[in-house]
This record gives sequence, C-alpha cells and structure tokens, in this order.
Amino acid sequence: MTVAVVILSVLLLAAVVALWMKSKTNVGTKSRMQELETSFQILSAERDRLSAQDAKAREEVAILQEKLSVERMENARLKEKIDNMENFNATLQKETESKFKVLANEIFDRHTKDFRQTSEQRLAEILKPLKDNISDFQKTITDTYVNETKERSALNQHLQHLMELNKSIGKEARELTEALTGNTKVQGDWGELVLESILEKSGLIEGENYYVQKTHQDEGGTIVGDNSRRLRPDVVVVLPDKKYIVIDSKVSLSAYVNYVNADSEEEREKYGKAHVASVRAHLRELENKRYQDYVGMEEDSRMDYVLMFIPNEHAYMAAMSLDKNLWTDAYEKRVVVISPAHVISTLRLIAQLWNRDKQTKNALKIAEEGGKLYDKFVGFVEDMEGIGNGLQKARDSYEKAFNKLQTGNGNLISKTQKLKELGAKATKSLPAN
Repeated sequence: MTVAVVILSVLLLAAVVALWMKSKTNVGTKSRMQELETSFQILSAERDRLSAQDAKAREEVAILQEKLSVERMENARLKEKIDNMENFNATLQKETESKFKVLANEIFDRHTKDFRQTSEQRLAEILKPLKDNISDFQKTITDTYVNETKERSALNQHLQHLMELNKSIGKEARELTEALTGNTKVQGDWGELVLESILEKSGLIEGENYYVQKTHQDEGGTIVGDNSRRLRPDVVVVLPDKKYIVIDSKVSLSAYVNYVNADSEEEREKYGKAHVASVRAHLRELENKRYQDYVGMEEDSRMDYVLMFIPNEHAYMAAMSLDKNLWTDAYEKRVVVISPAHVISTLRLIAQLWNRDKQTKNALKIAEEGGKLYDKFVGFVEDMEGIGNGLQKARDSYEKAFNKLQTGNGNLISKTQKLKELGAKATKSLPAN
C-alpha cells in the first residue's frame, strides 16, 4: 500500500512538471491546462484514498497485535491455575496414600487372617475407583493445558498468515484481472477460490466450522427453497450457538477494469455506472435466492442477513465510492456487501468464538471431574468410618468374651484349673498370664 502511495506521488510530480513544460511551450492552450489540472486532481484523490486505506490496514494490524497480547496474558493466567491444581492433586494423593498405609497396618495387626483378607479386598475395591478418578482428572488437566498451548501457538501463526494474506490479496487480484475479464465462469471460480483460501487460513475447520458448496435440505431430506429449487451457497459458516452465516462470492470485474483503464471522463462515467449496475444485479440475485430464510434446520438458527463477498478490494471500494447508497440499499435487502479485509476480520472473530467455546467446555469438564473426585473421596471416608466402627465392635466383643473366660466368680479358667488340681490328666498348661 505504501509503495502505491509513493508511485502516485511520483505521478503527481510528473503531472506538475508536464503542466509547467506545457505552459512554457504553449501558453495559449487553456483547454489542455484544464485537462492536466483534472488529471492532477484525480491522481491526488487516488493518492489520498490509498493513504487512508494504508492507515486503516495499519490500524487493523495494531488491533490484532493488541488482541494477541491479551491472549498471551490469559494463557499465563490459565497455566498458573492449572499448575496450582496439579500441585494440590499431588499433595492430596500423597496424604491419601499415607493414611491408607497406616489404616491398613492397623487392620492387619489387630485381626485374623480371614479378616485381613477381607479388609484388603475391601480396600482394593475402594481405592480402585478413586485411583481411576484421579488418573482421569490428571489426564483432563494435562490435555487442557496442552490444547491451550497449541491454540496460543496457532493464534500467532494465524495472525502472521492473515497479515501476509492481507498484503498479497491486492497483488494477486491485479495479476489475475486480465486473465479473468471476459469470462464470467472463470470469474466466479476465481472468487470462490479466493474465499476458500481465506477460510483455509482463518483457523476454522472445514466440515465442522464451515461448509463449501453444500446442498441444504430439511429434516425430511427434501431440498428446501422456493419452488423446490436447489440451494447451494458458496460457503456456510457455523457459529458456536449453531447459527449459520451464508457467504456467497460475486465477481464484477469486466466493467471495473474498463473503468480503471478509461482514457476519458466520459468513458470512466460510463464504465463506472456499468460496474455499479453489475454489483446491484448480484444483489438482486442474492435477494431473490433468500438463503437466510432457508439455511438452517430450525428457524432460530438462521441469520437475518447473507454476506455478499466481492473478492477484489479495489472493485469493492470503487463501487462504494461511485454509489453512496449501495451498501444501505443492500442492507435493506438483507444483504451485507463485504470485501477481503472484512472477511478476514469476521472469520478471525468467529474462530476466536469457537476457541472460547472449547475453553468453556473444558472448564466445565474439569469442574465435573473435580466433583466426581470429591464425591468418591467422601464415600471413601464414610466407608473407612464404617470399617473403624466394625473394628471397635469386634474389639468390645473380644474383651467381653475374654473377661468371661478369666475374670469373675466361677470363670472358665479357674474351673478348668481346678479339674487339673483334682487329678485330671493333661499334657498342656495354661499360660501364666
């Protein structure tokens, strides 16, 4: 864009020099002077327009860079939060394992072999789902962090691609103009190719976030549209809330090229009107197709407007400058006319919406897994309390039975000992304690 401004400045200087030389050689040619002044004014206006367009492009790049900085800060905050959660999870796991070992040792020391085997089996049943939930929770956290890192890296790459794409679109359009003019079918294919190229570099996924040349049908499989017409827009972009945006490429190059290359004001006016008429014809075509009324299974999933994409930025600007009411008239027909710069920013915004939607779902999944882990841990604590109560009851029963055996009047030990003293034959003796 800056190069174009410099070239126009050189042309302006050349025009001034030519004007001066002409005035020196032929002072009386007033009509030629007026013609040169008109050319000078046209070149000045074109230079001012390109300068404004260059400033606008720089402003958009600055906005994208600011968004990148905000995303990087958000990434650092999320990483810190995930690290804290991983540390808490590791500490909780260590404390749980330590308590498990202490409780298991106490159970093993105080009970018989059969009870020990039963306790081990019970602990295994309790620990297995808890271990599985901890593993799932760790995997969810790790996957979330990896995905966040990939998305941030992809954002940098997409931003670079978009900046390069914005610089190259104008050059590519100029190189293809001569080959495209005169063949309507080739023009249409080229417009669709430009649109698909922008989509491929936008970060959206074909078949998931957008569809190309897809025939739309209702739930019964019948092709929708007036009079059962086949509806096949160039591109349908899907939003996270399941709304659909239709983008249809419309190319108007033949009259525009003649307008740019016109040798006189009469020709420029003639071809300028032809260029506007071509754009308005495309508007009427989209208005009659009414994509926005049919694309989408449910009525609340349809957008009120369809986007008409003009793949040549200069052709778009020329149409808008030649017909000040063009954009407003299109809007009233529920058609929004957009250029490559508009498509790039719109698709980048939609890609960010999809990233936010994915992050929100991941956060909800983490919260869900955390809730499951907490519920499992509460159940484990309750089971351990039940085991402790059972052990205490067993201990009480043991002490009561042993007291009957060795204490009180007429206890079993004293009676059996008396039998031995009376002469009962025995090969073993009771322990002294």
